[in-house]
Amino acid sequence: MNYIAGHWVSCTGDRTYERENPAAPARLIGQFPDSTPADAHRAAVSASDAFPEWSELPANARSEVIAAAAGLLRERQDKIAAVLTAEEGKPLTRARGEVGRAAEALSYFALSALRPSGETLPSTRPGVALSVRAEPIGPFLAITPFNFPVFVTALKLGPALASGNTVVWKPSPFTPLTSIAVIEAFADAGLPPGALNLVMGGSAELGQSLVDEPEIAGISFTGSTAVGLDVGRRAAARHARVQQEMGGKNVLAVAPDCDVRRAAEIACESSFGESGQKCTAASLVVVDKRCGDTFLAEVDAVMSRMNVGDGAEPGTDIGPLVDQRALGRANELIGRATREGAIIELEGCGNSSGTDQGGYFFAPVVARLPAGDNVLKRQETFAPIMALVLADDVLTESVTLVRDSHMGLSASILTDSLPVAHEFARRIPAGLVSINLPTTGVEYQAPFGGWNYSGGPFPEAGPRACEFYTRTKTVAVCDGA
Repeated sequence: MNYIAGHWVSCTGDRTYERENPAAPARLIGQFPDSTPADAHRAAVSASDAFPEWSELPANARSEVIAAAAGLLRERQDKIAAVLTAEEGKPLTRARGEVGRAAEALSYFALSALRPSGETLPSTRPGVALSVRAEPIGPFLAITPFNFPVFVTALKLGPALASGNTVVWKPSPFTPLTSIAVIEAFADAGLPPGALNLVMGGSAELGQSLVDEPEIAGISFTGSTAVGLDVGRRAAARHARVQQEMGGKNVLAVAPDCDVRRAAEIACESSFGESGQKCTAASLVVVDKRCGDTFLAEVDAVMSRMNVGDGAEPGTDIGPLVDQRALGRANELIGRATREGAIIELEGCGNSSGTDQGGYFFAPVVARLPAGDNVLKRQETFAPIMALVLADDVLTESVTLVRDSHMGLSASILTDSLPVAHEFARRIPAGLVSINLPTTGVEYQAPFGGWNYSGGPFPEAGPRACEFYTRTKTVAVCDGA
């Protein structure tokens, strides 16, 4: 079912798809509609029809609805987290955390509806009052990924709705029930019919028809670089606004002066957390040659304490990959990397409980890369793979690797030297830089966006998030005859 104009409606076609539990594929989540271009158009028209009413509501009324949706996510946190774990595979504790952070983000953006959005400027003409207004644009399309289906969605729906726009949302087909739960929270919060519409499905035809839909004024996209660039081209062809959060080839630099034991813990969280299925995951870990062996020993100790298994089971650290295709790609990447000279230094973990049901489990791998080219230096892995690079100069090597990747999303350095930390932050070509922290960790109150092929000109989140969803109007008023 799709959610259009405030109602659950059937698709116009008869195409469906099945979603399975990635920890136990025999456990069917359900059968869901694969929408058609006709469904996309219907949702876009609904958003367009609802735009005048929603955009003209007082800001406090919009704020109250978004805040109420945040409150409902908190009330339903455990239920939504259980559904998210079953569909996507992440450990239940991480799923609960994601729902909680999504509620916090929506609360933040609910307040943004009440913040000043314009300015008054001095005029060079006597007797003229000059001001700039920020006004909503119209229906927006939100395309969200499977790995953070609640939090990333909150980063898009929050500022879009707070700014007075309406939304057509196409979530990942991997998380249909989680998406329904988010829609129910907004509907129960009192969002007017048509202000938020859900179109389910995963075909390229559906995505392209939504991006090309003339009723859609702008697109906020999170996903792969290849698809994101295509979205940008299609949007530009009809002069639609576009926001892109795409792939990353992220570097974690381990300087020789840091605490190696703590560095190993941070590296494992950066590379293996969420099964490596994060755009901010550290797939390249650059370590000073002088402490390479010590670092590997500490990583081995961390891996020995980790558990791979069903995310619904207590104590699970690493759940399955999202589907069979993701598992096949991870195995293919490791096979190709070793053929190109990579050496597998560590593999597996301390325990693999609950992995006997044919799930899409991939045990963590640490591969030491050769000095020359290797596929793990170029491609985003989206799996629990730590590609280790030993270097004479950690900082210079890290900068080179990020530049050569033509991406630039996230980077982190572990060091006890303040000058080294500042130099890293200055030189690394990435949109999100951390010091003595994992490469992962996005905060809704700060801008989030990558450089180069990792993102576009409009970052998500932070105090200026609503700028993407508004356009300015300059107004000059003569106060005399």
